[in-house]
Amino acid sequence: MRLPIALLAALLLGVCALTAVTVGDGDDGPVSQSVLDAQQFIAEDGAGTVGSALGQHLQDLPRAARLFAAGPAEPPRRTVAAIAGSYQKWRGLALVEPATGRPLAAAGEGVPLAGPLMPAPRARITPLPDGQARLVTYAPFRRPGQPERLLVAAGALRLPPEGEGRTTFVTGPGGRVLAASGERWADPRLRRLVSAAAPQHRAVARADGAGGRHLVLGSAPVAEGRAVARFGLTVTTAVDLPPGTAAWDLPRLALLGALSLLVVAVAVTLLLLIGVQRPVLRLQAASRRLVRGEIDEPVRVRGWGEPRRMAAALEALRLALRGEQRPYCPREKRLTGISSVRASALLCTALVAGWAVALPLLTHADADDRVRERTAREQLARDQAYRTHATAERMRRLVLEAAADLSSLAPSVRTSSYRAGELLKEAVAGGGPWRSLYVLDRGGRVLTRAGQAPTGYRWPAALPAQSAVLQLNHSGKEPATAAVAPLGGRAVLVGELRPSVLSAPLQHQGIGRAWLVDARDRVIGGNRGFTAFEPLPGRGLFSVLTEWSTDSSLGDLLRGADAPVLAADAPLTGPGPVAALGWRVVTEKPLSWAALPSYETERRCQLAGLLALIAALLCAGWLHLIVLRPLREADRAAAALAEGDRKAVLYPRHEDEVGAIMRNLELLRRRLNERDRTEADVPAQQPEPAYAER
Repeated sequence: MRLPIALLAALLLGVCALTAVTVGDGDDGPVSQSVLDAQQFIAEDGAGTVGSALGQHLQDLPRAARLFAAGPAEPPRRTVAAIAGSYQKWRGLALVEPATGRPLAAAGEGVPLAGPLMPAPRARITPLPDGQARLVTYAPFRRPGQPERLLVAAGALRLPPEGEGRTTFVTGPGGRVLAASGERWADPRLRRLVSAAAPQHRAVARADGAGGRHLVLGSAPVAEGRAVARFGLTVTTAVDLPPGTAAWDLPRLALLGALSLLVVAVAVTLLLLIGVQRPVLRLQAASRRLVRGEIDEPVRVRGWGEPRRMAAALEALRLALRGEQRPYCPREKRLTGISSVRASALLCTALVAGWAVALPLLTHADADDRVRERTAREQLARDQAYRTHATAERMRRLVLEAAADLSSLAPSVRTSSYRAGELLKEAVAGGGPWRSLYVLDRGGRVLTRAGQAPTGYRWPAALPAQSAVLQLNHSGKEPATAAVAPLGGRAVLVGELRPSVLSAPLQHQGIGRAWLVDARDRVIGGNRGFTAFEPLPGRGLFSVLTEWSTDSSLGDLLRGADAPVLAADAPLTGPGPVAALGWRVVTEKPLSWAALPSYETERRCQLAGLLALIAALLCAGWLHLIVLRPLREADRAAAALAEGDRKAVLYPRHEDEVGAIMRNLELLRRRLNERDRTEADVPAQQPEPAYAER
């Protein structure tokens, strides 16, 4: 019994110390930690954008070489022009002789070549004299009956979209800047800072002149598979922040919480000692006195419920040992109501639970926190909007890449109609984005296909005369999107995208919930599961910071629909057929996810309250198992003995104070039985018969 009480006191003191140390210790440094985290997330998004673009470049050139090498023989110049027209993503393209490195035909800007290319080298990143860099890729070009040639392409490093006040850099293994975009891309001081911060792969803050302004740098490695990771690239994003993003916490909250828990811990310990331990110890002492034969002093124990009933039963046993036969009549009806011991344990649990609930309520984010953190929250809103815009741009480029791949496949299908089915099967099996590929004639009939069955779509009588992207359905279980490439006016090549392709660009760490919605405001993609063609969940989603007009409360669970969120909306705009779809990307992130001091205090207070409540429930359950439940059994046993039932043998469950009471009751039962047997063995004296006078 002493162990759970001591353990509860120790645990509460530990939570008290944790509260004093952690709560109120959420002060930011020169720049808010939430802003640093946001810049790191943006750098990781940028690294994913650069990595996916590099991976796509490495796959596109071998695919184009295979497709055009399988077609009819043409002069090198026409071959290079056809490939460059189908894949409008390379800055330069050349067909060269591997043995000498001599270019046979070229298109676009000059491709950096250096002597013989036997065997074909691996892709490399080549810096240019003007400070830029080119990704140079190689692919063998083999046509039947012709010597093997080498197709060489040079492409620029694709960077994330530009943002207001933001500059993005791509650095190589030695910290050399290979590509840059943004307002300060040519700043030499910034380039030196980027070269020094890039290998750290974390967000750092640097003072940027007078006035308290800071420059925040976030960097992340480009690791999109082995082929891309071997380049050793790093994406670094830099943003200039105004003063005031850092916020401070209030240490008095920690002092208030720790002192209040200390008072609760002292009160709980005293209640358990007085209301639980003292009655049990007095019952143990009284039963021990009766076992020793000390039957002159009456049994008195304070309390109600089990302690009072057991005291009455022990008093009846004491009188029975003295030879005084009095009926056992306890003042309280047995096993009804709550005893003083149970009431003390419940009151202690209620005190701790009250503190656990009151502490987060007293330390929630209030209006003062909004004022102190206003600059940081505004920066977080801008960062969320930028991430949403970058995600929309990545989605647009992904769909355009798929449409470009289909357009590059169309010439081979048109010129080699007898091999169309085989080409489509190879494209579907090649691990691309396609769910199905098929050729449609003017009547909407499928001439040949590969992959799954086509989606039922009413094609217009006039087939698209140029490349297009179409949304094939607006209801159903899965959204269907297709890219269309014309095949000479009499037929079109259709490629349906897998539904998962539309959700892949939405997977970003720390962005919250992200959806892709169509022109009818129906969801067709999501990063955490979604129901196709359902409306967006929630209300007030498009307010940038709804928390400016909401009242504070306990956590997002209690805030409900009024929980402050960072929300943004970005349409898929830009050149290409994707803009005609009317799609947009919508993101929503609870503000409580940010590492702001007010929410850090909320979370730490909730953690402290939860730990204190767990400690109280754990020790209360322990007391119930080893004290309260055995004490009720001892109450039943003592009442049965006092009422004259002395046949049942009593066994203690635990080797503790309540177990000692049960052992003493068993000894009293045996003593009473022995006394009864002794009295029964002594023959009663028969009175002499009285004779009546006659």
